[in-house]
Amino acid sequence: MRVKPSQEIYLVAYFLSRCGHLSPDKRRPTPPLVLKVKTWDQAYAAFYDLLAEGRPFVNFRNSLKAQRDWFDGHHESGRRGWRDKGNADPGAPARQLTHAAQAVLDSWKDRSDSDLWDKVRSLADLRIQNVAAHIIEDLRAELPPEAKEYKARTEGGVRVIVSTRVERSPTLRDEALKLHGTRCAACNFSFEEMYGTWGRDFGVVHHVRPLGDPTIGIRDTDPRIDLVVLCANCHCMVHRKRGIVLELNELRDKCRFSFVSGWRPAQARIPR
Repeated sequence: MRVKPSQEIYLVAYFLSRCGHLSPDKRRPTPPLVLKVKTWDQAYAAFYDLLAEGRPFVNFRNSLKAQRDWFDGHHESGRRGWRDKGNADPGAPARQLTHAAQAVLDSWKDRSDSDLWDKVRSLADLRIQNVAAHIIEDLRAELPPEAKEYKARTEGGVRVIVSTRVERSPTLRDEALKLHGTRCAACNFSFEEMYGTWGRDFGVVHHVRPLGDPTIGIRDTDPRIDLVVLCANCHCMVHRKRGIVLELNELRDKCRFSFVSGWRPAQARIPR
């Protein structure tokens, strides 16, 4: 989902670039002190609710960071920022801003940081200070809708390639459900058993293939070995950690409840 940056996005990006806190050695600026957050992801998340316009967090975060990178080269931000394309010289001219971004820079470059913050404050949700870091990390792990393919690794360190294009293919989805059924391959959950006819024939198709597989790029996807069917919960857990995609056996090892046997450890109290 592509959203053209709004004037507010440019303003926030300029604020983040200009007001980042520089350490005495002027290395690795931290987020503006007025946000009272420790990480840049928290800083981006502070503006998500009002400015995301329906985008997943990872899309919004990347867009805001990119706009901040454009501004970084136009003042003493402590970061190199975007420079002329193909020019690796740190002293190369900063890349030209878009017309809208340049308008923001021209309007605010001679005004104080406090004036800038007064303008930006209404766009920020400062409750982000109290949000646990793993909540934002989980949001970053969400797959952007337009993602086609990406590389990751399993907990065991095996490099894998995941194709969301394959997962969303109606033909491959149909083949996978016919071959494997709709019961979750990890926890045995059945949408039909839970929701009756409303849940019939539903399952989440998941694709993963070892990156070292020499046949990648040669053979087509084989639904028998390349696709598994999961419930929505297990599919979320497969992708929960950014950069890690659990293998089916790794996911099964973490399951504490089976919807077939009803087994659960004594300490796991699942309300009925």
